[in-house]
Amino acid sequence: REAPTLSQTYVNLRRRLAPMLGSQDSPLGSLSAEQWNQATRDSQRSPLRFIRRYLAIWDEFPDPFRGWYRRAVRNALKLAREWRIDVVFASGPPWTGMLAASTIARNLACPLILDFRDPWTPNTGRDEGRYEFEHLNRLAERLERKTIAQADVVLFNSPELMKRAQTEFSDLDGIQFRTILNGSDAVRRQSQSTFPTGAPLRIRHFGSLYAGRSLAPILTAIQELVEHRTVPPKHISVEQLGGGADIELRRLDAARAENFVAAQTLPRLPFRDAIAKMMEPALLLTIQPPRCNPQIPTKLYDYLCTGNPILVLAEDDSATWLLARQFPRCLRLDYNDSRRNFETLNTIVDRWRSGQLSQERAVEDTFDFTKAVTGDQFVSLVDAVMGR
Repeated sequence: REAPTLSQTYVNLRRRLAPMLGSQDSPLGSLSAEQWNQATRDSQRSPLRFIRRYLAIWDEFPDPFRGWYRRAVRNALKLAREWRIDVVFASGPPWTGMLAASTIARNLACPLILDFRDPWTPNTGRDEGRYEFEHLNRLAERLERKTIAQADVVLFNSPELMKRAQTEFSDLDGIQFRTILNGSDAVRRQSQSTFPTGAPLRIRHFGSLYAGRSLAPILTAIQELVEHRTVPPKHISVEQLGGGADIELRRLDAARAENFVAAQTLPRLPFRDAIAKMMEPALLLTIQPPRCNPQIPTKLYDYLCTGNPILVLAEDDSATWLLARQFPRCLRLDYNDSRRNFETLNTIVDRWRSGQLSQERAVEDTFDFTKAVTGDQFVSLVDAVMGR
């Protein structure tokens, strides 16, 4: 358990005192959108507002788990008196875990392995600073460099992220930079099967829509297919599974209201249920915005196990497409080239109607993405660090 931050303590206290204080309707509740925006702008100019905002951000620097740091270090060092600890491993985010691991490894004088599941700062592949105040971004970069300088091995889940970090930290000696791709526990499709030709042709996106991920390019292409009479209205269904940004859900509602697409949204599903849905015949959509070019979404590995055709909405030079292009069942869509998207979907629709759209065998070509293989790679790495 982590100690609560000041912000969390404040919120908990407010919640406990609320019944005694009584509920009061906020006068802001009756404001129009423009009045609300003006009130927000006025409050942002307030020195008190600035101080409160700064303290709230600092209180959760480098992340909301900072209260866990001291307990983690203390308990790990206590454990080390009972058990021999050979290697310290930390995976981030949260970045507090990496800071704790760094301190533990330094106190125990044992090897440190860091795993960057996501970039922390631009030095490890993030497109911009994570924190609202620039000096906190500079501080994060110093902390990141300090932990990496202490590490024996630094892991990344895409070659592009690793190369960026290698360039940035080329002045640090004795550090191994390695890539271990993400894996999947999904069952591999063992045989080929043809898509049913009855409408609708389903396009499914799994996971939340965030950080610039948008359905707009594919909805535009579907609308053009309907307008060109390539497909009748609602013969293509777009399904968003796992919630999403309000603006994207409104786009789905608008597309359904305009009658050119059947649309459906489903809440987040347990992994087993999500995999079962992925295994059904559908075009699986993965979206990686330009700001995330060096990263590879984990769901892509699950998608590949299903044998389904995969629509990859990403830049041509993105890490996502550099991986996906190795598989013929993956087709790239573009954020800006609507003509390309129209032609790609048109080709898929023709194959579907003619009974040539199918789910492929996905056994041999996805072997490297099994959790067992990625686990073996990690164990081999630990053995090498320990000189076994």
